[in-house]
Amino acid sequence: MKTFLRHLSAAVVLFAAASSASAQDDVIKLGQTMPYSGGASTYSIIGRSEIAYFEWLNDNGGINGRKVELISLDDNWTPAKAIEQTRRLVEGEGVLAIVGSIGTAVNSAIMKYLNDRGVPQLFAGTGTSIFNQPDKFPWTIGFNPPYDAEGEVLAKYILDNVKDPKISILWPNDDSGKDMLAGLKRGLGDRADEMIVNAQNFSATDVSVDSQILAGQAAGANVQVTHALPKFAAQAIAKMYDINYKPLHLMTSVSATISGTLKPAGLDKSQGIITTFFLADPSNAEFQKTDEYKKYKSIMDQYGDGLDSNETWAAYGYVVAQITEHILKQAGEDLSRENIMKQVRNFEIDPDMLLTGIVARTSEADKKIAPLTAFQIGRFEGETWVFVGEAIDAQPKAQ
Repeated sequence: MKTFLRHLSAAVVLFAAASSASAQDDVIKLGQTMPYSGGASTYSIIGRSEIAYFEWLNDNGGINGRKVELISLDDNWTPAKAIEQTRRLVEGEGVLAIVGSIGTAVNSAIMKYLNDRGVPQLFAGTGTSIFNQPDKFPWTIGFNPPYDAEGEVLAKYILDNVKDPKISILWPNDDSGKDMLAGLKRGLGDRADEMIVNAQNFSATDVSVDSQILAGQAAGANVQVTHALPKFAAQAIAKMYDINYKPLHLMTSVSATISGTLKPAGLDKSQGIITTFFLADPSNAEFQKTDEYKKYKSIMDQYGDGLDSNETWAAYGYVVAQITEHILKQAGEDLSRENIMKQVRNFEIDPDMLLTGIVARTSEADKKIAPLTAFQIGRFEGETWVFVGEAIDAQPKAQ
């Protein structure tokens, strides 16, 4: 029997592919936490997309004859809640692994607990370098391309396109922000401190980033780099428009979402924004003509319970789910936690909804630790993203 239950009022999202006790030996049980409430709830579509994919997968044979049960609990985007819910998943639900929990602070909070207990923390939804350090945290692997590499790619774009850059930076006061800033400075080279005329951080609990944007304008910046959640990136875009501050605006991939960032800010206010991508843009009219998109759209429409398949974060969840499927199939009949991590350190897959030229790959022999390390530059024009140039591979320097 298949059930699909969503109880947001109880702060729980549960997908159970097989609910009878006698069927449990035929089920691979996975867990995650996701911000179904709180300041980053726009990311919750990631969990919903993964649930949709696994439901489709189960209807099409599952993993080596087994169904997949994904238990996705609300963490309210807070570390304390994430720890509580992760303990529930491990000790109460007995999940094989935690897969795809979103956010640097959330994943940092649960990492020691999972590593102390030998529970795989797979494809943590962050690009912070600490999640790709197997010598320190052997049970953890990240998913997003590393933020320091992303900062380096943005620096190259600035140097190639702005004659005399005067750069203002908005970044979160956490490890993700520090990594991005380090990579940006590394990419700018010896003149980094001279080119950066304003660097303003913020806290996730701040009401707005208006003062940080005003400081960039006052410093005379002609380049604005924004590394922020969609909520704050939207505030930055709107404030820059309102005060007639018109630098070249570069955003990192964490806020490269039309519905979550650009529409709240105003599409008219978002024209010309540059960002980094590793996912295909499901809202792009040309991409929508491809068989890859049509399969994705069909699955999301049939199993997604009304989610917006044109949202970038739906594609994100779809990719994570495909890679997880690949790892589980590669593990074969040995679904021990040790073997899962062995497969995670040595795999290659070109999943649907990654951009052309970008693959997910790790290799112990090649010391390729982070599964994704390539980016594509995109510029927002009209109502969609237009990709610029070819994919750029940028290996992180701090793994």
